[in-house]
Amino acid sequence: MIGKHAGIRIARQVWGLWTSYGRDGRVLFFGVSKTKVLAYLAVAGSRLASEVVANPPPAALLQSNVLLAIPVVAGRTTKDLLLERLRGIICAPMPWHPSMKLDRAGISQPYVAKNGGGYTLEALFGIIPNGRSAPDYMGWEIKAHSSSRVTLMTPEPDAGFYGEHGVEAFLRRYGRKVRADTLYFTGAHYVGKACTKTDQKLEIAGFDSVSGKITDVAGGIRLLDTHGEVSAEWTFGGLIEKWGRKHAAAAYIFYKKSANTPPEFRYQSPILLGEGTDFQLFLSALASNAIVYDPGPKLENASGPRSRTKARSQFRINIKELYRLYLKLEPVTL
Repeated sequence: MIGKHAGIRIARQVWGLWTSYGRDGRVLFFGVSKTKVLAYLAVAGSRLASEVVANPPPAALLQSNVLLAIPVVAGRTTKDLLLERLRGIICAPMPWHPSMKLDRAGISQPYVAKNGGGYTLEALFGIIPNGRSAPDYMGWEIKAHSSSRVTLMTPEPDAGFYGEHGVEAFLRRYGRKVRADTLYFTGAHYVGKACTKTDQKLEIAGFDSVSGKITDVAGGIRLLDTHGEVSAEWTFGGLIEKWGRKHAAAAYIFYKKSANTPPEFRYQSPILLGEGTDFQLFLSALASNAIVYDPGPKLENASGPRSRTKARSQFRINIKELYRLYLKLEPVTL
């Protein structure tokens, strides 16, 4: 329907196309490519806007908050293309894939670290690792996991002591020595419970867990030390954008790791597809302890002149609890 119009020719050069329309009759289209975001506004009363308002996109289209995703390939959705790519990986004649990671130029390099399962799957999709808070493939976030717990996102605190002074200062104040001259901050942190390893407690400020609604947009997820001071905070403003952008649609793929070195990985069916989410669903899951803050930053050579830090803030969830985060969660056998 929509592809017939000149105004949507931008679909030919984008990975994903979304639309949103309001009561005033205007329709706004967004297209996302590798390097830019394209937009087209169909004014009220125009041929395109009138057609969309008179014939709303079918409910089968993926909805992300107020936006509806439109297929950019005639007769096929981005979900179809994702499943086709995964089918080629999972059902390949040689299903064990050597551990690899793409470098900045997109060239495959051998990879031997423990987290190679995720990097290898990204490499098979042609995804170059980066820190962008955007979906991995045509609007879909791809999550590889080898256990029952999966990492949802790894945002760094933007407020509190950590946000103001950085990870090294945070570790020097709150970290504990596990190995000689190395400080760590680790432990499972649940809302309302003190972590036995850190004596710190996680709380959500500005959120009503009963109604499942944000009551103060200036609030955030906070980590409190034994004196009640905010040692780290993730403000809602930063998290809402990151969650909504990356997790509107997500694919969770289980993999097995071989015993040889360098390892090989085999990705398995069925996979889990989550469609449609809201940041308040994330907060509800966090408040009910379905999501855990499980950090692992470290400071090496802490007393030396060349100390090295590694930031690692991560929120994780058990696979069986994923239904809490999506309007639709389904297993797909390939």
